[in-house]
Amino acid sequence: MVRESELRASEQRVTTKITALESELKTVRSRLYKLEAKGSQFQSVEFDPSSKGFQRLDTDDGTFLISLQDIKPYANGFRVSMSVGNPLGADYSGFKVHAEWGTGIDKIAENEEWPQHKNDFDFTEVLRGGTWNKIVLPLAPAKPEEIEYISISMDTPQVLLLRQR
Repeated sequence: MVRESELRASEQRVTTKITALESELKTVRSRLYKLEAKGSQFQSVEFDPSSKGFQRLDTDDGTFLISLQDIKPYANGFRVSMSVGNPLGADYSGFKVHAEWGTGIDKIAENEEWPQHKNDFDFTEVLRGGTWNKIVLPLAPAKPEEIEYISISMDTPQVLLLRQR
């Protein structure tokens, strides 16, 4: 007959092992996300609120430079101001920005999927060639702890070129 103390010890070992496995799973999820992002290295850009400089973003039709300018509270979320640099000579008429945001990747709970939020934003403006173009994304809903990590990708379906005369 098994003693109660042996059962408690066995239960404690199982609990300790489960805790260790949950921690390891969280680490593996974080590493997997980062590896997947590297696999599609320039298909999206990732920012945290302290990000400086710009990052390269490739679309099916061109390469852009994305820079986070400002994040300010707005209604039930945040207004994120960004600059989209178009280093090409072509203009792009209308574009779609895909935004995902949430807690920092390293803070994701074991049963929580990332991102916590996502939204698509359609713009009718023209992304002028050879210049920085300003855009604003209203990311909502979002609490301060849910805006620690932002991922941006973009579609640019219509290219405008000058006709040779």
